[in-house]
Amino acid sequence: MKRFYILFLIFILVSCSNNLGQGQKEKDLSEMTQAEKAFLGYDEDKVYDFSINIKVKAFNDDELNSFATSLKKLNVKEVARDSGFREGEMFLTVKAYNNYPETLKKIRQMKDVFYAEPNYKMQTIDSFDEIHHSILKPLGLLEGNLESDPIGEKKEYALAITKALEAYKEFGYGRHEVWAGIIDSGTNANHEDLIYEDGKKVVQILKTGFGKDDEVPSGNSDTDEKGGHGTHCTGTICAVGNNGKGIAGVAWKNVKLASYKAIQNGSGSDQTIFGSLKKLVDAVRSQVSQEEQATVPVNLSLGGTLAGNYALEYLNYALSKGFLPVTANGNEGQFLPSYPAAFPGVLTVGASGGEDVKVDFSTSGSWLNVVAPGLNIISLAHAQNDGYRYLSGTSMATPFVTGLIAYLLSFNPKLTPNQIIAILEKTADKIDANNQDILGKYDENGFSAWYGYGRVNVYEAVKMVTENKVPLEGEEYVETVLQIIATYTTPIHIYDKHTGVLVTMVLSYGTPGRVEVRGLRAGTYRVVYDGRTKEITIGKDENVYVRF
Repeated sequence: MKRFYILFLIFILVSCSNNLGQGQKEKDLSEMTQAEKAFLGYDEDKVYDFSINIKVKAFNDDELNSFATSLKKLNVKEVARDSGFREGEMFLTVKAYNNYPETLKKIRQMKDVFYAEPNYKMQTIDSFDEIHHSILKPLGLLEGNLESDPIGEKKEYALAITKALEAYKEFGYGRHEVWAGIIDSGTNANHEDLIYEDGKKVVQILKTGFGKDDEVPSGNSDTDEKGGHGTHCTGTICAVGNNGKGIAGVAWKNVKLASYKAIQNGSGSDQTIFGSLKKLVDAVRSQVSQEEQATVPVNLSLGGTLAGNYALEYLNYALSKGFLPVTANGNEGQFLPSYPAAFPGVLTVGASGGEDVKVDFSTSGSWLNVVAPGLNIISLAHAQNDGYRYLSGTSMATPFVTGLIAYLLSFNPKLTPNQIIAILEKTADKIDANNQDILGKYDENGFSAWYGYGRVNVYEAVKMVTENKVPLEGEEYVETVLQIIATYTTPIHIYDKHTGVLVTMVLSYGTPGRVEVRGLRAGTYRVVYDGRTKEITIGKDENVYVRF
């Protein structure tokens, strides 16, 4: 499971403390950190289209309409609205036409506002067009080769290096149909390699997070000038195999995909991306219950440098419904956090290459789970229904893992998100094991800031599932939920007792407010709120409740 260090949660600490400092004298602009400037609205480059996310005390649309009317004097325009996650809470996103920092400040001071924060800008993790210079040994789906996928046969090394071809040959494919999701630049659902032999499309839900939540009549939502990212990722997840065309996705049959377009010409926002995540969750859960499919992987090859309350709330909702965000760690090639990759509860992926070592652009981090092939990856092009292209990046490694999860679920759809994370970490190959770089080498727990717990091994992962040797609850993972009740809004910090590491922080809203924390390992923690500390033990038996 991923590990966190306090240095890399500074961004969350600053950007989440929306109600802190209100009524206090504001720092001089020259004295502010970059995160503080963004939080207060002075760094407009970090804001999507001068917009603001507001959490409002409102029980229905009439009350929200009344609040929206009260904003007219500030010269703002409503962009989006959403119901809250608890009664009496709703969300409103507005665009500010006057001075942005002043508008943000005035909204924060209004009655019935739980919080207001910049609608932080997010974008797809940059990908690179690459020329394929080398082909691995001849690849040799159910017979262990790609002869029926002619483009993939010569160029799709990722299925060989992760032993996916061996897995298909020995274990075949599971009998269960499973759902997966992607939030990206959209998907060309008309592509020849996304249509099964019976004519049914792999992409069953194709919608956009911009404007109305409508189906895309053309069947292709990935049509921007800077598009193609989403279709390429989709192909890696679930392009149809054994069909005499193109390539094979990791999960090459029995997949139903939900695709939401939340990136337009390379960028989106907390509202478009996490609002789309909630819509995707609700749409898929209307088709399959959590009892039928315990985990639904959702590919998020995107990110931003700042984290806000809005994103955390929507992410926690998805986690509570059994959705596992699979996130790209970034292409900066440094030890640098981005979000949602550094959020608790997600599965974060870095990139390796054909030589089975880290590629230079793959970002390191203590929050990294695993790596997968992400260099010179052949997949689907968006502009032609029969087109294919190469891209590189952690964006390309991430859908490989999303596809792997869908493949595992075809054998056992009852696997929970935490079980899946444990399986992938436990069966990963410790590639580049002799590396002595301080970030590259594996520690006594088998963790490396370059590789997480290693490069995924499809064969070993599916073998563990088919042999019913999945990690036991309470050993490699726990399903316990920590519930905290607090009296007023202020950050709640959760530290690992033995290491002192800040694991995560949350905010409590309401009187009293209630928050949930998911994904904590078994162990002892200190929960700190308003100068008070309570010690709790996370185990496998019962949820834990803390009241301040």
